[in-house]
Amino acid sequence: MTEREATPRSAFLDEVCPDDSRLRRKLGAVFDQVGPDAAAVGSSPFAVLDATTLCDLLSVMRPREYAPGEYLIRQGDPAEFLLLVLTGTASARVRGTPSNRPPVGQFGAGDIVGEMSLLTDEPRTADVVAETSVRALELSSVDFHRMTDRHPDLRVVLMKSAAVSGRVVDAVGGPAPTAYVRARALLADRASLRDQ
Repeated sequence: MTEREATPRSAFLDEVCPDDSRLRRKLGAVFDQVGPDAAAVGSSPFAVLDATTLCDLLSVMRPREYAPGEYLIRQGDPAEFLLLVLTGTASARVRGTPSNRPPVGQFGAGDIVGEMSLLTDEPRTADVVAETSVRALELSSVDFHRMTDRHPDLRVVLMKSAAVSGRVVDAVGGPAPTAYVRARALLADRASLRDQ
């Protein structure tokens, strides 16, 4: 690993676990498995998680690779996983919309794809297709539910990410009221439980 690649990683590890050398080594080992693209984690919504949660999360995620034109997610499919994009770009399009219409979402390094369906337990709302070669980390729905049971803040981070990104779409490419309202209600419920 070159010094240039090590710098963002070291800075990220310094930030998330400055006083815990054991956790820093553990998280560093997880990053070693991911490879030099692990820097994308630091720019993702997951970067706000505490080091223990982040380490647990990354340790259950599996690497995936997609060729240009390959589907990352298919509209209508059940929510079986989410992806954290490490490298490359992908776009989301709703089937049946005019081909001259811009994509409803663009994804690059550090973006999370497919979280909304996991949160709402609703089918995928759009196709997501690789525009370039994409490397990503996959979190299965089984591991997602295990992780959110152990680390409730993970669900809150994902709900905020989905709500802020505005990537929730319905069949005509506009906001998906059901999914969006459901995610906001879940977020409000979680926040009120935390405050009690």
